Amino acid sequence: EAVRGELELHVYPGGRHGWCITHKLPLVDAAGRVRGLVGTSRDLGTSADDAQYDGVARAIEHARANLARPLSTSTLSRIARLSPYRLDQRLRKLFGASTSQFVQRERLDREMRLLRETRTPIAEIAMRVGYADQSSFTRVFKRAVGTSPGAFRELKERDSRAECP
Repeated sequence: EAVRGELELHVYPGGRHGWCITHKLPLVDAAGRVRGLVGTSRDLGTSADDAQYDGVARAIEHARANLARPLSTSTLSRIARLSPYRLDQRLRKLFGASTSQFVQRERLDREMRLLRETRTPIAEIAMRVGYADQSSFTRVFKRAVGTSPGAFRELKERDSRAECP
């Protein structure tokens, strides 16, 4: 499974540690079998920033685990033990997005993965990622992706059928 934008604590030779943003993607052959892995890791620095990144990592973990619930910047900043402004700054530096944009992006990533990889009904996906109903989910998804969730799923299914030998 792909890993995108994971905030990870790395230990370097000599015991020094520091935070990194890691991306890992499977390399897939024409038959859809995973044949390898490609990844990047961007070093974010060490020592002085550790405590703040610890908090950011807690907030990110909480957000990803609770996408079906309302997630405010103030709640996430309390979890991070940072001011809302500081959390926002850190997320902008790490992901190029404000706290609320980061949460929206995480929801969208989960939505697209569920649409691509499962047959879960669209109304259920809407609930799993925090929408009150399917129509609000569809409206937001269409604005972000350019197509409805149903059309997105159909397009992905058609693409995967075309790739099969």
